[in-house]
Order: sequence, then structure tokens, then C-alpha cells
Amino acid sequence: MGVARSRSLVVLLVIASLCIPIVGVVLISWNLALHSYQRQLTYLSESMLSRTQATLDEAKAALDEIKRYASIPCSEEHITEMRRLVANNRSIVGMGYRGENGLLKCSDYGPPKVAMPRSEAIPYVMDNGLHMIPRLATQMAGSEPRVLLYVGSNEVLVDPRNLTDIVSTEDEQLAVTLDQAGLVIEKNHPDRELVRLLQRKPAPGSQDSHVYSVAKEGPWTAIAMSPIRVVHTEFRKLLFVMLPIALVISVLFIFLGLGVIRKRASIEGRLATAVKEHAFTVHYQPIIDIRTGACVGAEALARWPQPNGEYIAPDIFIPQAEKNALIFSITDQVIETVVRDMAEALRAEKDLHISINVSAADMSSGRVLSVLRRLLAEASIPSEQIWLEATERGLMDVESARQSIQRAHTAGHSVALDDFGTGYSSLTYLEALPIDMIKIDRSFVATIGQVTAKSPVLPHIIDMAKTLNLRCIAEGVETEVQLEYLTGKGIEFAQGWYFSKPLPAAEFIAFLAQPRADARRAY
Repeated sequence: MGVARSRSLVVLLVIASLCIPIVGVVLISWNLALHSYQRQLTYLSESMLSRTQATLDEAKAALDEIKRYASIPCSEEHITEMRRLVANNRSIVGMGYRGENGLLKCSDYGPPKVAMPRSEAIPYVMDNGLHMIPRLATQMAGSEPRVLLYVGSNEVLVDPRNLTDIVSTEDEQLAVTLDQAGLVIEKNHPDRELVRLLQRKPAPGSQDSHVYSVAKEGPWTAIAMSPIRVVHTEFRKLLFVMLPIALVISVLFIFLGLGVIRKRASIEGRLATAVKEHAFTVHYQPIIDIRTGACVGAEALARWPQPNGEYIAPDIFIPQAEKNALIFSITDQVIETVVRDMAEALRAEKDLHISINVSAADMSSGRVLSVLRRLLAEASIPSEQIWLEATERGLMDVESARQSIQRAHTAGHSVALDDFGTGYSSLTYLEALPIDMIKIDRSFVATIGQVTAKSPVLPHIIDMAKTLNLRCIAEGVETEVQLEYLTGKGIEFAQGWYFSKPLPAAEFIAFLAQPRADARRAY
């Protein structure tokens, strides 16, 4: 990883680690504040709706009760009962009785000095039979409108302020509306245009200037709203609490991210240095002819030794090498090492072979063939003794891979498909590519003697290889049971810790020198 790239990643990490938690906390705090206040406004709107219904119920009960005294209209007993009902019902501010001509004959104040006619306004008829004039100007109320409710000749006056008579602050603006009449009562001067809008489309929400909630039942709509600044106040309180948490998370993200970047930069930087210094070695995994127990070759495995004596696993550094175009140099160093380590043994034993793994790019381009031709010629090693192994990952461009394999055959190399069965295109490759053998992946060999989802697959792989006249090499053989099964299935070659672990060059040569009959039980 270049210095500039590392710096860019660090800058992006710091920006993202600061922005994401802080922006997240800001959004969360705002939503919490908004929803919290909306819940409070919902409580207020629902409370107003309950007060409205309770007021209407009180008025209806009073009208039902006064009917018992209307047999002698405007008698002393009738007027006294009206006064009692007004006194005992806090929402009722007046009661009256009208004659057949619609003129007021008496009220809880007694007979009127002037017989007033009923309002000419068209009443709203409720489901329970009550007639209602929502905003009635009366002499008793002065300029303050009242709600008039009546059935037949009996009527009551209700103070509409009772509908919004709930505990609220000056910032909480309240309104109750009736579908046919519009605004009935308001408190703390709500935005009337917003009230009209919410009466038509009742739904909680917020806008630039207000947050609001709406409760609706039948024709009644109760609206509670507040200036958006009240949410800002609660938002700042939450932000004061949550922002330090966001900063802690940001620091944690930066710390963890820097660790990952340092690790990647360390591996990539050290990998480039290792390539320049030719620091890679090769270990050799013996390949055994399980029919005779003889060692017929080995798979060359790249190893990256560390100062502490350990090795970085190939599954870590090989992908990094492929990503950073260092894999060509590593492949060349592996070939050079194999030629240096094994030239004498290969010249002495013509049946011995070494398998070399070929990268995706090399398999597509065929570049490695020219490197092999030059180095093998210099060491007088027949090309037939060097096998090539390619994984499915290296065969994505089937046409290029097919041409490279044909050139490898022309040069004298055998080609194996490594880790067969682990990808999605194995069958396609068998049909399209002129490979010589398949290497059965260790995950399938491990199922021998076990009951797993992969257990039924291995016999089919073996039968398919036989049908196509392909030789098989079983990887990862570790037990006698596995060996006996593979032998019984007619598998020719195998490798794994049952025979030997991967060995440095000198130890592999010593392994070759062992009596062939004992080779498969040497480890």
C-alpha cells in the first residue's frame, strides 16, 4: 500500500469516524425529541377529544333530565331544576325553554324581559338526536360565542372553552373543530391556516414552523400544536447528553480503523519488501501413489518466513499479492526455488514430478510458460516433470485458460484443476478445458466415514473423473479410513498429513530416499 494511499485512507477513516456517529447522534436526538413532543401533543389532542365527548354527554344528560319538569313549562319547579343542573354541571352555563313559536319563555335566570327567538343558523344534527349550533353569540355571553344544544323545546348553552380546559403550557396551542362548522374553540392562538389544513387531512407531523398531533372521532377533530422551537430546546438537551457518546464511538472507530489500516499497510508493505528481497521459501507436500505407497512427486507450496520463526499463511499473503500485482514475482521465485532445490532429484528420478500452483493472471496470460521454459532448459529438467495446478478462480476466462492449457501441453506439462468441487463452474471447466487431472478438495475427503451434506458428493466426483478418463489426486488425507476408501475407489494419488506434512527441500529429499514400501507410513 503506497504512502499516499495510506494517508488517504487515514483521512477518510477520520472523516467517516467523526461524521457518521455525530450525524447519527444528531438525527437520533432530533427524532427522539420530535417523537417525544409529538407524544405529548397526542396526549393533549386525545384529552381534548375526551373532554368534548364528556361535555356533550353532560349536556345530553341534562336535557334528558329536564324533560321530567317540562309538563308545567317555566314553573317555579322547572326554573329551579334548570338552575340546579347549571350549578351541578361545570360545562353548562345556561338552560332555557322555548315555546312552540320558538321564542324563549324562560331560562335558569327566570322569565326573560324580551322573548328572544332561536337563532336562524342551520343546526348540526348529531347521531344522538341533539341539535347543535356550534358558535352562538348571546346576550348572556356578551361577545363570547357559546355552543347551543337543544332537543325539542329544551336547550342548554355550553362554554366551548370547556373543550380545551386541560392542563397545557402557553407554547401548546389547542383547537377543536367540527367538520360542518370549522373551528369551534381555540386556545393560545394556534395557526388557523394549519388548523384548517389538519381538519381536512388529520395526521401528526411537523413542518418548519410547528410540530402537531391530531385526534379525530366522528365529526370532531382535536388539534394540538407547538412552535418547532420547543423541539429544538428538547433536542439540545438530548444532544448535550448523547454527543459525548458519539465522540467516544468516533474515537473507538478511529482506533480500530487505524489498527486495520496499519495491519494492511504492514502486510502489503512487508510483502513488497519480501518480494524484492526474495524472502520466500518453498515447502514440498509429498504426493503418494496409494496403489504402491511410492512418493511420485510433491506440491510446491510458497512459504513466507517471519523473524520469529513462524510463517504467514498463504491464504493471507497470496490474495494480497494478487491484488497488488506481486503474484508474478512470487510465482517466478517459487519456480526458481523449485529448480534450485529439486534439479538434481528430478534429473536422477525421471518419474518424479513437482506441481506448481499457477495464479489467475498467469493462467489467463500464459506468461508463466516462458519462465518455465527458460529455467527448466538452464537446469536440464524435462518439462514433463513439472505439473501445473490452477484453481477455478484462475479459470474465469475459459477461452484464455483453454489456450494456455493447450500451450502447456505442447510444452510437455500436465495440468490439474485444483480444489475441484468448491466452485460453481467445475463441471463447465471439465467439459470446456483440456485438463489432465483433478485434485479433490480436502473438504470432500474429510466427509469419508462421516454423515454430512457433502458426503454424497465424493462418489459422484470420482465416477465423473473416471468417465472422463481424468486422473485424481485426493487432498487432505489424514486417516486410515480415508486411505482405504480412496484405494477402494481406484484413486491413484493422494497427499495429506497421513503421509507427510509439507517439508523443506532437504527433508523432502530425505523422504524420497526412504524405502518406497514404507513411504506412506513414514509420518
